[in-house]
Amino acid sequence: MTHTGRSCTGASTGPWTASSVGENDRAIAAAGTELATRALEASGATRILASEGTPHLLGSCRMGDDPATSVVGPDCRSHDVPNLWTCDGSVFPTGGAVNPSLTIEALATRTARLALAGEGPTR
Repeated sequence: MTHTGRSCTGASTGPWTASSVGENDRAIAAAGTELATRALEASGATRILASEGTPHLLGSCRMGDDPATSVVGPDCRSHDVPNLWTCDGSVFPTGGAVNPSLTIEALATRTARLALAGEGPTR
């Protein structure tokens, strides 16, 4: 078996990835939660829910063709705000059964390429 960072390959198992959370990871997550809490309080939030770990937020800016039922088009550009692109998990219409990280990364890369190329209809 050979190790390259956290990715490994083994003769009998094929490629696999392992990860762990260290003290620095926990400190970064706690600092992010504190910063987000302060921002929400400053905006007037009266009830703030936080979770352990780092969840993927999905579905708050739904992607679709119809501006009446979605926030962004298939190219992840806002239906209502010119030149506003959203490239994270919020464009998913619903959550799936597996970790969405790779799909979010692919979507962000695609969206960035479209934005840089100036492709898609002008809204």
